[in-house]
Amino acid sequence: MPTGIARVYGYTWYSESGGKVGYIRRAKVELWEDTFIDTRLAISQTDDYGYYEFNVAMTGSKNVYVKLFCESYIVSVTYGIFDTIYSYKTPTKIASEGSTTYLDIYYAPPDEVWWQAMDYVTDEFLWIEREVNWVRSKVQIKYPEGSWPTSYGDVIELPNMITCPWDRTNVLHEYAHCVMYSLYNNSPPQGFCSDYCQCGDHHKLNSVSDSGFAFSEGWADFMQSAVDDNYHNTKINDLGDVLYGSDYHYWSYTTIESNMYTVTDHTGKLYRFKWYHGRCPYKPPCSSCPSFNNNGNIVEGAVAGIFWDIFDPVNDDPMSSGFSSIWNVLRTYKPRSMVEFLDYWPYTSVKRQLCDVSMNHGITVFDDLDYLFFDSTYFVAGDIAYCTDVLGSAKTSFGLAKGGVNENPEGRTERILKETTRNTGNLILIGGPAVSPLTSDFDRTFGITYEYQPGANFRIRYHDKSIYLNVADYPRQDVCIVLLGEDNSRSVMVIWGYGWRGTYAGSAFIGNPSNWNVYRNAHMLM
Repeated sequence: MPTGIARVYGYTWYSESGGKVGYIRRAKVELWEDTFIDTRLAISQTDDYGYYEFNVAMTGSKNVYVKLFCESYIVSVTYGIFDTIYSYKTPTKIASEGSTTYLDIYYAPPDEVWWQAMDYVTDEFLWIEREVNWVRSKVQIKYPEGSWPTSYGDVIELPNMITCPWDRTNVLHEYAHCVMYSLYNNSPPQGFCSDYCQCGDHHKLNSVSDSGFAFSEGWADFMQSAVDDNYHNTKINDLGDVLYGSDYHYWSYTTIESNMYTVTDHTGKLYRFKWYHGRCPYKPPCSSCPSFNNNGNIVEGAVAGIFWDIFDPVNDDPMSSGFSSIWNVLRTYKPRSMVEFLDYWPYTSVKRQLCDVSMNHGITVFDDLDYLFFDSTYFVAGDIAYCTDVLGSAKTSFGLAKGGVNENPEGRTERILKETTRNTGNLILIGGPAVSPLTSDFDRTFGITYEYQPGANFRIRYHDKSIYLNVADYPRQDVCIVLLGEDNSRSVMVIWGYGWRGTYAGSAFIGNPSNWNVYRNAHMLM
């Protein structure tokens, strides 16, 4: 070094249990003179390899040391009621003008977990910056604080590692909440997961909650995998009491990519479940109703799975749109549920693929309805999609069909759909419990209930949704429910009309008229 200048440098690394070593990056460092009253000589920061260097004016020699702070422009980690920043002081060495002084490598031991937490947040911050050129202000991590990893606004709380161990995925998850908080102008989606059966002492990936909670948590679940491009970062083993209130918890390793699993009950019947079916009986509307939920909009794992399928380029779904497409919808429209996110999706070139992805996670997008049953421009009830029908639709069908009771939809209802066909293949149901025995079964399957208040109204409930018809408005108004869901791996479309005197038939005529004459002698057109 030239005369009058002293160079001081060193390295800062941290270690984790198991021997992994990481760099303490972009951390604040200060060079101090060790005297009767210590004096700060310079301020700098570590680079992406944990290296720091000072070139300071100096005459003669001085006793110097470096203070390393668990703080950067990205994050700070504090402790105590005064929010003191964690720091480390190197041993003192002599620095002389015209010379170089090496302050060695500081290896933070595994129990100094604040350095690890700082680095995990730095990873996510830099990843988002690279992907979409967006940054947020500095967040604060309080350690040890609380009994479970949590976040609120610009603050993350991490509990004592001894009483509640946390890891990298927990920190990535909580920082993602801070990202959404900033992106949504300090007003992110809110919600609750209050049902003890679904959440217990902590919500899970397959907990049934509400749309705001599921969207917020699903976003954070997704980010903990996206940053590392590792679907194993979002996983679940205990799938909960999925077997209809048996109190038996089913254990299976599933990830954000493979969130489907199979269960065999005591009779040997095989069921296919997904995360959006829930952890346990979801307040079934009747004692014989099934225990699983069918609404992916209120399950965080379903939200996370949709985000992941959009993002991940190598997987079992048809989409590969990357992170920027997800980010643009969040930044531009600030949706507060996954249904809103799907409604705002602006990329028409992959709209059909998004329909497939969302339906696979329990959310139906009403775009290109025909595609969900057939890759064509019309609905038919034939060998692949069976249809129950009543009243006007039945009469129309009778005139167009080949003839004979088995080709009449009423005949299909009584003769075919009560047998094996009713549980296989895609199914279109039209009518209601008052006119079709089968619809009562699907009321229970999809959790639909209804009640008539004499002289007041007729109300229909579906999980967290409801709609009612005032008696005084009938017959000027009626209610028609359209539901497209998944049952035993097949698509089921329900079009039911409801009236205050009971249930009435809904009608649907969907199709391309140019195809009618071609198919009218073989199929019933709707």
